[in-house]
Amino acid sequence: MRKLYIGSQILLVIGAILGINWDKWFGDLPEPDFVLPDKVQRLFITPGEDALHERTLSWVSGSKRAFCLDLLRDSTLLKRIHAAHHVVKSGGGTTHLYHAKTGALTEGAYTYRVVDEDIEYEGNFRIKGANTGRQSFIYIGDIQDRWPSGTDTLVMEVQDRFPDVDAWIFGGDMIERPHDRHWALFYDAVKTLAPSTPFIPATGNHEYEMGLNTDLGDRWVHTFVMPHNGPKYREGITYYVDYPNVRIVCVDTNTYEWNLPQTNTWLQRVLTERRDSPFVIVVGHHAVHSVRKGRKNYLVHHLLGPLYESCGVDLVLQGHDHAYARDGQNPVYIVSTAAVKHYAVGDPEAHDFSTTGGRYYQHLQVTPDTLFYTAYDKGENEPFDQFFITKE
Repeated sequence: MRKLYIGSQILLVIGAILGINWDKWFGDLPEPDFVLPDKVQRLFITPGEDALHERTLSWVSGSKRAFCLDLLRDSTLLKRIHAAHHVVKSGGGTTHLYHAKTGALTEGAYTYRVVDEDIEYEGNFRIKGANTGRQSFIYIGDIQDRWPSGTDTLVMEVQDRFPDVDAWIFGGDMIERPHDRHWALFYDAVKTLAPSTPFIPATGNHEYEMGLNTDLGDRWVHTFVMPHNGPKYREGITYYVDYPNVRIVCVDTNTYEWNLPQTNTWLQRVLTERRDSPFVIVVGHHAVHSVRKGRKNYLVHHLLGPLYESCGVDLVLQGHDHAYARDGQNPVYIVSTAAVKHYAVGDPEAHDFSTTGGRYYQHLQVTPDTLFYTAYDKGENEPFDQFFITKE
């Protein structure tokens, strides 16, 4: 009888905790009403599977339009591409999303124009040659702004310091919640960068509606139009892109448990069959070695970690914990954040290096035989963590 009483009390306590925290843990605030202007806005560039030569451009407008993308080189029109159109109706309003894929391009500078009856938007980007022998990237962990927090200044500072990188890699939680106002806030922070530099994003839990992490929403998949070379049901969300010196694999760790067999089989293949890329980098939001106390994701830790090790991954870039940590050697595991929200390091002795309280970013350079890694804090010109990985 006593055991029954204790069990019922435990259930009552659990029920009370769930009742108090249900909206916080599982609910989602209604999206405020919005009406998008009838103009081209929020233009992003993403790479194709052949990340050196292929580009996809996406943008948003307030209505259905017959947009085309004109691609020019030295003022000469190379091709006109009819844009794909998708309508997304969410709790706050309607979003019209468009994208156009360029196909394979050769080395050089390109101008693009988004055209309806008139030129609506004009920008440019550059395709680098494979003969440079080096690719470079910026990595950004969580941003997750709820209000303007200086992320735009951080982006411009990094852009000024490293203006010629091949792409910016994002480890998820780029937005606070999948609402239009947070998409607008994110774009305002990266608007000097997004129309000319490719983004390689992984999904974070904040890109999802709160709950069981099964509804990512069409705004993400039609904003970041990534290669559909991933496992079944996760195409365009879990994916890889190839550069001459490195394969970058983005894994949707939010839904890993729902798609575990397909994802593991796919990972074993793409992590070992890398064509000519000597290095492989994996990007996933949830950390294999958590930094915040009580934050461990057991499936990521016990299943993905050993898989990365057995398949010879060189570097794993992660977020979620709003702190910085480095662990391991083969692979090296990095947790990083660029957000104003910080968490304490749960057990500093458990990590090779850890810190918190800063807004961090990483600069990666990859040659055929060496991957150079340098971590910076916002406003600091000196690195606070760096290493290199070599291939014999």
